[in-house]
Amino acid sequence: MEFKPVEKADKPIFDKFYKSRYYENGQYTFTNLYLWRKFLSTQWSVENDILYTLVNFNNKISMLQPLGSEDKMQEAIANIIEFFADNDTDKELLILDLDKYFFEELKKFPDAKFDIKANREAFNYVYYAEDLIKLAGRKYNLKKTPLNGFHRNYP
Repeated sequence: MEFKPVEKADKPIFDKFYKSRYYENGQYTFTNLYLWRKFLSTQWSVENDILYTLVNFNNKISMLQPLGSEDKMQEAIANIIEFFADNDTDKELLILDLDKYFFEELKKFPDAKFDIKANREAFNYVYYAEDLIKLAGRKYNLKKTPLNGFHRNYP
């Protein structure tokens, strides 16, 4: 796979893959990838109509879930395994931000034993709009404190 850094001009390519099916994960937006591109050294490649996204997460070369049609996911998994084997990436295959669908695809992959772990710190959260408007109660203290500071500094 030939990877290149994410650039603003790449948005139409990513959008094509994001629109191809529903992804439950909030990370799968071009805006998110573009904003984090420097911090994560985000790069991408398209092969056989599969989008691969490579990131440097906690100083480990990792992949995001590949994007493409369902019938290409087993091929994508094989390509990721081959990429990690060929590139001596700490010998630990790390695929980040999986949704349930891709989890099922990994379970179907022949002769592979994946250690799949939930990373609670990376879960997406949904808030009620009314709760965010009021920011009432202790559970919103971490959100309310910077907002109050902003109001003090910019009355």
